Amino acid sequence: PLNLYSEIIKENTPKVLSLLKTQLNPDKFEHLVKFYFERTGATEVKIPAKNEKDKEGDADIMAVFESLRTIIYVQVKFHQVESETKAWAVEQIKDYRKNKEEMDDGYTKIAWVISSAQGYTEECIKMAREEKVQLIDGLGFAEMLLSVGILDLNKVL
Repeated sequence: PLNLYSEIIKENTPKVLSLLKTQLNPDKFEHLVKFYFERTGATEVKIPAKNEKDKEGDADIMAVFESLRTIIYVQVKFHQVESETKAWAVEQIKDYRKNKEEMDDGYTKIAWVISSAQGYTEECIKMAREEKVQLIDGLGFAEMLLSVGILDLNKVL
């Protein structure tokens, strides 16, 4: 049987990723990730200040899902060329989450790395497994974006 959804995703995901790499820059890619979380129903999505006081590590996006009492911290990496994201991305988000976990606020804190790259280095994958950090490569994010819909996308970019 024909699964139209799967066929549309399969055919268009590489095209979407190619457009993201050629049409965006690092700041716009961050805003696209923010848009994704807004689309998925996060009650609050923000881009933390780059010069946050007493900050350890780094997160580019913070998405709060109030009804789930969950916060997802995301390190966003924008690569225009065919490359792999290195372990530094996991190190940054791991340290940021650890710093935030010290606050006993009743929220579960999850760490992700979203990259436009084709994949991750072996060292990065190993560290992500050990630190329980979710890795999402360029094709994976393009598929996620298609899944939540792209209506109104131009308004955020």
